[in-house]
Amino acid sequence: MLKKITSLQNPLIKNVFLLQEKSKERKKQGRFVVEGSREIALSLKAGYQIETLFVPEQQNLSRNELCADEIVEVPNSVFEKMAIRGLSAQYVAVVKYFSQNIDDFLPIYNEGTILIVDGAEKPGNLGAILRTADGLGAMAVFCSATDTDKYNPNIVRSSLGACFTVPFYFASNEEILQWLTAHQFTIYATFMDTAVFCNEVKFEEKSAIVLGSEANGVSEFWKDKACENVLIPMSGSVDSLNLSVSAAILLYEVVIRQQKAKKYT
Repeated sequence: MLKKITSLQNPLIKNVFLLQEKSKERKKQGRFVVEGSREIALSLKAGYQIETLFVPEQQNLSRNELCADEIVEVPNSVFEKMAIRGLSAQYVAVVKYFSQNIDDFLPIYNEGTILIVDGAEKPGNLGAILRTADGLGAMAVFCSATDTDKYNPNIVRSSLGACFTVPFYFASNEEILQWLTAHQFTIYATFMDTAVFCNEVKFEEKSAIVLGSEANGVSEFWKDKACENVLIPMSGSVDSLNLSVSAAILLYEVVIRQQKAKKYT
């Protein structure tokens, strides 16, 4: 039997808003919010535990989506305030998370590409990059430590759940470099200085592409760490692209060139 809540003032409902808004609260409680049936299903597949599943009134539940400690039915008017996408989200879940450290990540294959996002400011961009990483088969996405946390609802939502399918870690630049060195990845940065067009570069089988923030670009830390600087050819008057668009172009270029190298060797 479903538990029913009708008031926005109920502590369970108020806690959903708190987790959506406060990174400090997510870390304190070890919980975060996921909305959408696809995203919730992917979180379950990745081994996360759903503590509370909120459903709008008269919503049908499939067997897979019953894997929750508690299921709560709320009026449509309440659900629409809980979910950014309103009733189209279908479900909102409070999910327990587990700590993940970059040192725990071990590559399954001896080849592939890692995207490094150096100081990204916008969670929505990180989510879009994760979608691209999933679609083009990136090995992982590493983010240098910022105020954004891995379970920011904008990352979860804009990634469409790819944050659960792509290995995704926050770490310091020093920790990221140490990991790349230990696993023998070749580093490519996106500085403008002495850069080579990305379509002219022969990327190594184990490549790491460093992308900077839209405001500040790649930090000085990576300047002498890369074997080469790569540049996206552009013909317009605007000299920069959205970070997620740049990530998609560069990752596609690396994947295509790696595939061609395999074909002709």
